[in-house]
Amino acid sequence: MDHEAASPRLATALVRAAFTALEPAYPALREPAAWDDPNATWLDARGLLPANWNEEALDLDTWRALLTTLQAPYGTEPLATSEDLDAEALLADVEAVLTRAAAAVRPLALIATDDEDEDRVAFAAVIWNWTPIPRLLLFPLRGESLENGRATQELLAKIGTCAWTASDWMAAREGQVAEYYLGGAGAGVELLARGEEAVRERVAEEAMLGTFRLATPTLTGVDVASIRFTGPGPSLRQVIGLLFSLRSNVTVLDLPYYLTIP
Repeated sequence: MDHEAASPRLATALVRAAFTALEPAYPALREPAAWDDPNATWLDARGLLPANWNEEALDLDTWRALLTTLQAPYGTEPLATSEDLDAEALLADVEAVLTRAAAAVRPLALIATDDEDEDRVAFAAVIWNWTPIPRLLLFPLRGESLENGRATQELLAKIGTCAWTASDWMAAREGQVAEYYLGGAGAGVELLARGEEAVRERVAEEAMLGTFRLATPTLTGVDVASIRFTGPGPSLRQVIGLLFSLRSNVTVLDLPYYLTIP
């Protein structure tokens, strides 16, 4: 029996939901076309919509091209899709692709602890480099607990999305982390996104630590945000200072795996 082809709007809704789970707080890259479908607009702004996108009809080649955006950045071979375009087939394709891509990401949790209490989270983040847009993902976990200065599975389960969570981590006191990222001359922070909302705004110096903590007026209540750093980057002294203060379940030799940009 022939199945009714799903609408392009279902396709964009599924891919947007999957991409958001895979790539939280992803910034916009360009001005999108004037689509009637808000999900198509959102995907287009992030460079994820195929050039030949048609809001009126969906074909297999275009569907496969749309799914490629969930796989290509992570060095995985695109999965074969089903030969159907009904709603059930689209959902199965997206679930398979999301599972495959989520297994390829490389999150490294960065946990800044209170300067006076190494068992209390000051802020929590993920170093997210294995991605088209390297950035630091911020999660609202201030006040959560570590155990003897080390991340617990309960804490790590809260650092991530429904598609992935961090299993590897490093921790240091908040002052040491802030010195690493912000201690250099000309160091700056740019807010890229709040959840699914693209922002692209420079963070004032006095608001930088509050941004890490998701404690500024515009970030309070946000589930995840992303930032990037501007300026010359940390000095050798700052790098060495942080490395010697880290507590972690990975070694220094493992760090290039997480810091590599595809």
